[in-house]
Amino acid sequence: MSDLFYTGVGSRDITDEEWDTMVSVAKWLSTWFILRSGKAEGADSAFECGVYDSGNNTKKEIYIPWLSFKGNEIEGEVIVLDRPDSVNYALTLQYAKELHPVWDRLSQGAKKLHQRNIHQVLGRDLENPKPSCFLLACANTDKNGDPLGGTRTAWMLAKKFNVPCFNIRGKSKKQIFEFIKPILEENGLVQK
Repeated sequence: MSDLFYTGVGSRDITDEEWDTMVSVAKWLSTWFILRSGKAEGADSAFECGVYDSGNNTKKEIYIPWLSFKGNEIEGEVIVLDRPDSVNYALTLQYAKELHPVWDRLSQGAKKLHQRNIHQVLGRDLENPKPSCFLLACANTDKNGDPLGGTRTAWMLAKKFNVPCFNIRGKSKKQIFEFIKPILEENGLVQK
């Protein structure tokens, strides 16, 4: 079986209860899936901490927008956004421009953060993307139910690639499991 991935992203502003939920869910998911996330404080760090706590710190792909990006202190490899003269960079730029409603108003740093989110859903090689099996987010939403901020970019890209998305904010572990269970069954990871 080839590697299976999921995207774990969200707000920097999370509650202690949300932190605990994401850590435990990520730890449980590391049995089957490789996490794709960033290194930002909050939700990204909680998901990554769960993988670290699982004892298999290699079950993650952590993308950062630039080499000196200051995120959490969790050990492990990070993947830096490709150079501007690369095909991968051009593809992140194309997707991010398409998805962000006010792209031209963003600072260079904000643009790179959104570009990094493209990899969190599609993986390292954007010429041959391998979309995540699902996306878990923890974020506030707009009037349409879509997450705000950088999480929105990952969420909208996932929807474009028919990746199932679930916002865990305000949800129980049971509701999260009910979302994930059919994906586990579909991939033959648990019995129906």
